[in-house]
Amino acid sequence: MPCEVRGPLAWLPPPLAIAAPMLFCACPGELREPDRFSDNYCIHVTESIFNNRCVFGCHGAQSQQGDLDLESPNVGQRLANAPSTPECGGVLAAPGNPTASILYQKLTLSPPCGDRMPLYDDPLTSEQQDCVLEWIARQ
Repeated sequence: MPCEVRGPLAWLPPPLAIAAPMLFCACPGELREPDRFSDNYCIHVTESIFNNRCVFGCHGAQSQQGDLDLESPNVGQRLANAPSTPECGGVLAAPGNPTASILYQKLTLSPPCGDRMPLYDDPLTSEQQDCVLEWIARQ
């Protein structure tokens, strides 16, 4: 027996009439992180990463371990294509090839030189690392 739809949605073909109510109730409530779906999500996260995980005591304007200042203005412009330390080689942020950036590589499980960062804190999540990559690519 074919499916028969009755009521206010009877004018729709049966598959749509059955699916239509789900469209209106499939996403109740509010989006908890609306910025996450904007183009600026990773820019904000990266600023938060630098300010909350890297600057205090290590890579701030006053304490530049490895001569790396992630706090002063124009950090993206200063790091883009800037040489890394002689120990690590390469560049700090390579916008054309973000995975080759020492800044990113130092966040990974096996950095090519020195210790994984942040040194005295939990590792960054894969989402945070992806945002750092995106941030580098935009510089």
